[in-house]
Amino acid sequence: MTPAIYEKLIIRLLFKNEDVRDKIFPFLNVNLFDSDYDTQNIVKNVLAFSDKYDRFPNVTEIKTFMKDDSTSKAFSECLAMDAEEYDTDFMMSEIEDFFKRKLLWNNAEQLIKTLKSESIIEAGAVPESIMDSLSFSFDTGIGFDFFDDPDRLYDSLTLSDKVVPSRIKAIDSLIEGGFHEKSLTLFLAGTNVGKTLIMCALASNMIMHGHDVLYVTFEDSEEKIANRITFNLLDADKTQLKAMSKEAFMRRFEHVKKMVKQKLIIKEFPEYTIGANHLRQLLKDLKIKKKFIPRIMFIDYIGCMLPNGKQNTNLNSNDLLRLVAGQTRAVGMEYSMPIVSGAQTNRGGSTSSEIDLTDTADSFGQTMKADVIFGVTETPELAAAGIYTFFLLKSRYGLKGMKISVGVDKFKQRLFDVVGDDEEQPRSKDLVDDAVVTLRKTGNKEIKNISFE
Repeated sequence: MTPAIYEKLIIRLLFKNEDVRDKIFPFLNVNLFDSDYDTQNIVKNVLAFSDKYDRFPNVTEIKTFMKDDSTSKAFSECLAMDAEEYDTDFMMSEIEDFFKRKLLWNNAEQLIKTLKSESIIEAGAVPESIMDSLSFSFDTGIGFDFFDDPDRLYDSLTLSDKVVPSRIKAIDSLIEGGFHEKSLTLFLAGTNVGKTLIMCALASNMIMHGHDVLYVTFEDSEEKIANRITFNLLDADKTQLKAMSKEAFMRRFEHVKKMVKQKLIIKEFPEYTIGANHLRQLLKDLKIKKKFIPRIMFIDYIGCMLPNGKQNTNLNSNDLLRLVAGQTRAVGMEYSMPIVSGAQTNRGGSTSSEIDLTDTADSFGQTMKADVIFGVTETPELAAAGIYTFFLLKSRYGLKGMKISVGVDKFKQRLFDVVGDDEEQPRSKDLVDDAVVTLRKTGNKEIKNISFE
């Protein structure tokens, strides 16, 4: 097909095929279309509508939104095309190839302009953009199926309750039983304190208690997140698992698998490449291809995401992350699920034994969108004893300003309550003494302060 046919067909599919639209729309760019065919103006109107109303228009809305007769006529011609004969998988492959060739062409033109401008320094970034064009993909992969592929690991869970308990009583008691559907919870902590550890530990708890979990990762690979969860589920640390034969590992894995009837999917994205619309597409893909509907989603973490749509270069980091947090929370509302993520403290918060919302790095705006925020600290003394201090900094579901102690086993990526079931949380100001008493009660003679890369 000619480029003109491809461009018109893409516009037709955007409005007539929801599956194709969900894959194409996050990558829609006016520069991929030629102004000679009026398709570029159509795309400009679609993106303008989406930026203004934060959603994709229907046919009637975009026709009303368009002010130019020539553009409206071209749009009607696109809709009149017969695309029913094309298989969706075939069309996605062809359209992806068209996008790739168009990106290559645009970058080649830019390279020629740069070389003609006598500004060789500006050409430095062009080869990288050409490599990006060659590797372009709509990413039809749908994540990491933990149990179907035990070499990469998998676990699962499901329950349609409106609250998903963390299974840490001290945490659940502060937020009315657990993580609420249609909510965004953030764990605010300094570098290397353990935001990923906390989310992996909570994900493991939820998997073992009947909830389907989707874990989206940006900084760690799918395998590394799976490894962390494996330490927890198989009750073995990294050294012990490395010493196991494959046969022994499989026996233990199968034992855990028999205890779990649902699913854990782990999906990796590069940093600063996706927005909330990509999460929507992932959820749709999982539902269609895996019949998988997660009860809760962990995002590690939303500070690595971008806002939907065309990027506004006038926005500062505070506004960008406020948009990301709001748009991500909207996904949780749309799919009636809790979303749990992390947030980074600034330099002052990283060294403080008690943190508050003003210690949030990059964007205070994201804290405005969150429903629950826990501040997490770890002094050297408590780290040696295996204890986190959690501060409830914000909550729509209970009292704020509360402080609790939570045990942590970093070898097995596990959180636990530091008191017995019939005891209250320790309220002593000397948390170190409380931690020592706790370790004696729980039988943990020594928990060293270690970290996972």
